Amino acid sequence: MGVLSFAWVVLVAPLSYFVTLIAGVPARQSLRGNTISLAEEKGQIKIAEINAASKTVRDPSYVSFAQDPFAMTQALTALVLFVANIVYARIA
Repeated sequence: MGVLSFAWVVLVAPLSYFVTLIAGVPARQSLRGNTISLAEEKGQIKIAEINAASKTVRDPSYVSFAQDPFAMTQALTALVLFVANIVYARIA
């Protein structure tokens, strides 16, 4: 049991930390205000940069990573691990 605990601390915990660190980049950028907004109007896609000063958007359909950064980070972490599993299954 001690060997398994040691292996978890040495192998799994650091891997989980670094994957979460990388997957959290979009959420951290969104919290800083460095985001790009996409909006569709009459079949055209409009790209607008949103800075920290104009973070409050009154449109109820507006969805941002900054509204729930933890959930976004965990979703991206799961996606990264899922893709890594698929790649590993094809290689091995």
